[in-house]
Parts: sequence; C-alpha cells; structure tokens
Amino acid sequence: MRCICNQPRTHGIITSLVVLAGFVTLAGCLFQPSIPVTALKDADSSSATITWSTALLRSGGTLTVFAVTLSNGERAYRAFARLEGKDVYLGQFQAQLADAPLDTLFFQVGKDRFVIGRVADTVSGTLAFVDMQRYTQDRINWVDAMRQSTVKDRVFFMHLTDGQSDPWDSVAYIAIQSRESLALVIQGMGAKRNEWDATFDPPIDISALYVIVQ
Repeated sequence: MRCICNQPRTHGIITSLVVLAGFVTLAGCLFQPSIPVTALKDADSSSATITWSTALLRSGGTLTVFAVTLSNGERAYRAFARLEGKDVYLGQFQAQLADAPLDTLFFQVGKDRFVIGRVADTVSGTLAFVDMQRYTQDRINWVDAMRQSTVKDRVFFMHLTDGQSDPWDSVAYIAIQSRESLALVIQGMGAKRNEWDATFDPPIDISALYVIVQ
C-alpha cells in the first residue's frame, strides 16, 4: 500500500534557515554574468534580462536565471550554470509537475540533484516558500523527504540530494506559501497555511526530467 504522509507541515519557518545555509543568493550583486550564446536560441537576444543568480556551493560554480522573449513573442525563463570556468546551458523552465502552478528545470551535477523553478503569476500574495516532498513510506522521519526553498522574484531553488541518500525520483506533495497565509495561521485567524498545495497519488515520476551536466 502506498503511503503519502500528510502530517501538519509546521516546520517551514524553522527549516527555512537550513535552506538559506544551503545556497547563497547573489541577485542584486554588482557582478552580472554574461548569457552564453547557446542559451539564446530561438529568442530575441536584446530582450534577455538576468533575474536571479546563486552559488552552487559544493561544485564551486554559479547558477543563473534569465528572462527572454521567444521568437513567437512569449516570455520565457531559462537557466545556465558556470562550472569550472565553462558556461553550460541547462534549458528552459517547463510545466512538468501536473497542474502545479510552477515552471521547473531539474538538473544533476555529479551526484547532486537540483530543481530550479518559478512560481506562476497566477499565484497571489507575497510569496515566501515552496515545499516539495518525495514519496516515502516512513511516517516517523517524513521530514527527511521534504525540501523547502525561499522565494525571491518568484524563483525558488532546491538541492534535492547529494546522491548518498534517496535519489529523489518522485514528487508526492507540493505547497506554495505566502507571507499573508502564514501570518493568518500565526495570528490564529485561519487554517490556510498555503496559497496552493496538492498531494499526488501516485507520485509524479521525475526520474527522466534531470538534465545531466557532465
């Protein structure tokens, strides 16, 4: 029998400190990496704007997100990494997680697996956190299956696994939280902790979604 744990998720504010320790956001810094030409295919290069960057601490590289206008006029978000002095285009954010209002990009560097994504404009509020939980049968240590990221400019980033534990091949639960929804819970004025959430049964298989960086 499949078990998707649905325990109250009250750890968000505390574990956000752990998330912040996992990566250092560089958005707003004076340094702005240049977008590689390969990342601008089928797009108007003059429209490209870097929106967010972070350090990939374990690999010593950086990850950069930029917005660009495609040849069909649509606005899209893409990402590239700089590793060992070389730029690697990772791809364009896509709707990959059923009906979740997220566009995501899963990638792997060595044994480390990550997800970078953007919350859709349809989600209201001052966005605070995105939670993801993989499938687990462990009701006691279910928190080990949870990852959380702060949200800045609608972008979130998670280090899912270092390859030494669960491979993170599935997503069973997603939640998007805003400051407003969290404040209502703290003030005892409502039970709505999330702006959006869903449990997936069966879990979403993400094993084939990872872009492998050599």
